Amino acid sequence: MKVVRQTEEYVNTFDGTGPLYMNVAFPASGRKMPMIVFMHGFSGAKHHLDAEVQCYAERGAFTMAPDMRGRGGSAGTKDSGGMEVLDIYMGVKHCLAKYGDRIDGDNICLWGYSGGGGNGFSCAVRFPDLFNQIGICFGMSDYGRWAKYSPGHGKEVIAQVGGTVEEMPYAYAARNAIPGAVNNGHTLIHLIWDEEEPVCPGFFHMDYFKAAADAGCLNVHCHESKTTHAKRFRHGYPSGMTDDGHESHLRWIQDNVLFPEISSGNSRPYELADTGKLNVRGFVWTRRFAVVVENAAGTLDLAYGLTTDEFDFTVTAFAAERPNLSILAFETAAAGLPRKIVLNGNEVIANKTFPGTLRADVEIPCEK
Repeated sequence: MKVVRQTEEYVNTFDGTGPLYMNVAFPASGRKMPMIVFMHGFSGAKHHLDAEVQCYAERGAFTMAPDMRGRGGSAGTKDSGGMEVLDIYMGVKHCLAKYGDRIDGDNICLWGYSGGGGNGFSCAVRFPDLFNQIGICFGMSDYGRWAKYSPGHGKEVIAQVGGTVEEMPYAYAARNAIPGAVNNGHTLIHLIWDEEEPVCPGFFHMDYFKAAADAGCLNVHCHESKTTHAKRFRHGYPSGMTDDGHESHLRWIQDNVLFPEISSGNSRPYELADTGKLNVRGFVWTRRFAVVVENAAGTLDLAYGLTTDEFDFTVTAFAAERPNLSILAFETAAAGLPRKIVLNGNEVIANKTFPGTLRADVEIPCEK
């Protein structure tokens, strides 16, 4: 199958970070194909996933691998699972705008490895209506705990976040996806690791799985390989050798579990309800609205109600390094922009920042 490959340049339009870069590939004659986002590791870059981008484009998917900010050629500064995660959404949005005739916008998936698996946890709770499937290979669900568990990586995390867990508790709380598992009971989430995983041990997966189960979410599936198994999901990328010098079996689980799900044609879009509650870890970004804590350094509980006339938000349990929020409303194919945005019972000043986007920047008291 003939495959088209491109390097795309884009910008995070929320905070202006750019240029950002990603590699994309797709069949030359394909239409409305599933999209797979491949996420590189904590110290990696998009070129580490060239083989995956090529392989699954040849099998009929639209594939993309971004350089997270501060990696590869992308601008910006790394922040260990903070605002950098929004770059992923912006890359997806760029592809949908440019290649919308080729991509099935109701069948978008993400497969991440190590730090890319950490991105997968973040994406599950921060983009609750974007991804149909997320495959997380040995990821970290709590950066604060990981910084203490893995001191070598921890030094980098502390430098990127701007302080220790004790110095910046709310920034690290935002990087703990586990309480946010309640946000997503519909995306097919596959947690993949080996029982001897040295960098991101199984408790990062099991803690998320238990939180999801406690919330009544039955969409999270665990795949732990054992020392007695022929197929081992050791740390590394799917192509080539693992970090400890073994043949990788990640391609096997991708081919036998992940890819069949997204290529079956049974994928259905998830529509956010008009009313609901979300646990915000740094930010939450949906197809209809977004709520962003400044620098993604805080958490809150959010109740929302959406009508054609107004978007109504109630914020409680707000704990943040700085007491600032940005609230955005987006025009959709089904509805235009609301007339007003209401926060905690009061209308807030909102301005059109881009076509189809209404934004309010507010300061509210923190409940520290």
